[in-house]
Amino acid sequence: MSKTPLCRLEWFTGIYERIFKVLSVENRLPDPCNILILPPEPEPEDAARNKSIQGVCWRERREIWFRRQPPDYIVFAHELLHLIEGKEVELEEVYAYNLSHLAVMLAERGITPPASIVRLFTDVAREMVVQALR
Repeated sequence: MSKTPLCRLEWFTGIYERIFKVLSVENRLPDPCNILILPPEPEPEDAARNKSIQGVCWRERREIWFRRQPPDYIVFAHELLHLIEGKEVELEEVYAYNLSHLAVMLAERGITPPASIVRLFTDVAREMVVQALR
């Protein structure tokens, strides 16, 4: 199975590179040359059983599999978010699901935030969110 560093994929330009920059603020992500992308075939076991799975990430190996390449922008951001350490494990999917949309929106507008968007979950207490909504 051939693995390719993210930095060497021809589609890792434009918005994909901007999404990466949004998520790597404060050095939250490894260098793109240290992230390995697996080919679409063969599918990982979970993805073979469930065709709705569009990506899989193995944080400890810094490897990502996408069903399609290039992947959907949201799927790309979602799987990159799984590489970020320091999040509560039980909220892993919450981070990836919610922040992937924000990352893509910022990248589409050419905005790289001054602080990591992951802080929205790690540095903000529920009470702060409720108070802001009020």
